[in-house]
Amino acid sequence: GKASVKVPVGTIVKTTSDGVAKVDIFPGGRMLVLPGSSFKVASLSVQTAGDTIAKRQGRIDLDAGTLKVLLSHKGENSSPIDFSIKTPNGVAAAKGTKYVDCYVGGVTYVQVIDGTVYVKGTVNGILVYPGQIAEITPEGLVKLVAFASLPPGVQISLSQAVQITATDGLPTVNASDAAGSEHSN
Repeated sequence: GKASVKVPVGTIVKTTSDGVAKVDIFPGGRMLVLPGSSFKVASLSVQTAGDTIAKRQGRIDLDAGTLKVLLSHKGENSSPIDFSIKTPNGVAAAKGTKYVDCYVGGVTYVQVIDGTVYVKGTVNGILVYPGQIAEITPEGLVKLVAFASLPPGVQISLSQAVQITATDGLPTVNASDAAGSEHSN
């Protein structure tokens, strides 16, 4: 079967310059980690009520690189999601959506594929909709930007992240323990 590695809360995960990994965060939530990325699972909890999942919460601290987030509200995983990615200069919070978060050169870029994401810096915060890209400056100012105005390296990372899918060929990293257990730090 596929290799599945557990990542306890607090662990720092890094991908090599050519490595892509799939991270199962919690049921109905996964991330694709692009090459040259570094992040930490800051907090994670899955609360259950009987056999059903009542709430899913997770926070990722992204230090460098690009993450693609895939959150699902469908099927048995229709419980509320509280998920965010924190970079040194801001936070991208989503309730159930697909988006890409890229932190490079002191700037955070968030591209929304599906759903909405609240992108918050130290100065302001805005809701970002599908097809839009928000930038958080090193000073914490959030603004919408055009793809064409992004640095070439960021354009490449975002394009690669949008196109990549959660195929079985990727090594899988499992951020949660057995379903039904509750974790928080």
